Amino acid sequence: MRITKLLLPIAVMSLWFCGMKASADAFLYEISFDQKIGTRTFGRLAGGRDGYGDLANGDSPVQQVFMPDIIVGYDRVYFQGSGMIEAGTDFLQLYQWLQLGRDVKNSDGAASTWVLVIDPRFFTESAQASLSMTWALKDSSSPAGTLQLVKPDGTIAVSNMKSGSGPVVFAKTPIGSQLGPGRYEIRYRKANVTSSAPATPEPIATEMPWAQNDQKDVVVCPIEAGKSVQLIAGQVRTFNGGIATTAAAGPASVVSADGQWQISYTLPDEEQIKLFDQVVIGYRITTLYGSADSLVTIIKSGIPETFEYKGANTGIVQGWNLLAAPPLVLLPNDPGFDALVALRPLIMNGSSRTYTELRLGAQMTQCRAFWLFNASQSSPQIALGGLNTGAVSPSLHSGWNFTGVADDTKSVADLNIVSAWRWNGKHFVMLTQETNLQPGIGYWLYRE
Repeated sequence: MRITKLLLPIAVMSLWFCGMKASADAFLYEISFDQKIGTRTFGRLAGGRDGYGDLANGDSPVQQVFMPDIIVGYDRVYFQGSGMIEAGTDFLQLYQWLQLGRDVKNSDGAASTWVLVIDPRFFTESAQASLSMTWALKDSSSPAGTLQLVKPDGTIAVSNMKSGSGPVVFAKTPIGSQLGPGRYEIRYRKANVTSSAPATPEPIATEMPWAQNDQKDVVVCPIEAGKSVQLIAGQVRTFNGGIATTAAAGPASVVSADGQWQISYTLPDEEQIKLFDQVVIGYRITTLYGSADSLVTIIKSGIPETFEYKGANTGIVQGWNLLAAPPLVLLPNDPGFDALVALRPLIMNGSSRTYTELRLGAQMTQCRAFWLFNASQSSPQIALGGLNTGAVSPSLHSGWNFTGVADDTKSVADLNIVSAWRWNGKHFVMLTQETNLQPGIGYWLYRE
């Protein structure tokens, strides 16, 4: 992989030098960073060459990364651009998404855009307060058009990059002229061109329940005259824990609804969805002046499940019951939750140690214990719908904890509990150290 990354920039350099004299809009800049980040380069090819893969179109942006001087772990500063050695919605995908496609595609070569990401985690992980960036033209005449650095909010950070070399200073907490972390754009526009290609869309990240054949519609952009959206061929990819997989992703399509372009995605069958926890979909927005590529990342938010209060342990009996919410992220507008609230359960206020009644619209957190009084001789049938996100037992603090648990495999001793008590319908009973605790039941647990 490392050899490939070194050879690709060399191949692109050769293409660039071949076309440099053919057009004043063929150029190559090198960006340098301090803090041992090293260099990044960007430029435009001429003579019908476009990035590393597609060589059939006109002038388009090129992005390169020279690898030897990049320290492992400093992958928080990267380009999203044509050829995309490094790209993606987060650091797990930087080296998996090797070539999404052209970042900006212009049939007339009117404009180019490169996206420079300064991830805030760089400052946290490197313990550096700031990062300085300079740039220099490499072995060519100055480009004829305009070259600007644009902030994440769309305002101009550097109006004319051709006339200077920096520095521009990025900082975790910017002061004065310093810039904060974020997603910046370097924009080039040919001389005497009044219309730019569309701005590079911000990558979209969203979640969905991981249920067989479940569907998710993601809004990409408004429907406007002269604008269209299409998927990039071969760029519906699956990942598991950040690693690319060969699992079938399921169908994706572009639809127009409610005045918006949307990407509609459907999960595959139950066996396939076990093989990945993330799907990344590449798409292209095209206007009269060019096009721009981006991606939608859909992340597994959990597996839909239903928890029923029934049986000898969690069934609701006549009188007082000490129960707990299941280890699920409860779904909004769940009729089971409405039925539970109708029984007027009492939850504990952690700070005041007093009980308050659970109301409609309130959020019942995972494993939260509650009291419930049933005046009837019959047992109400309550089933709560939610998402299993692989939750672990709630954190226990020193002293008494009024709580439930996430699974039935942990004993009192496993949780380092000194004293554990449960309600049997009439009074509290102390549990032995070997007793396995069960979801859906409320406990008083004491930890030193």
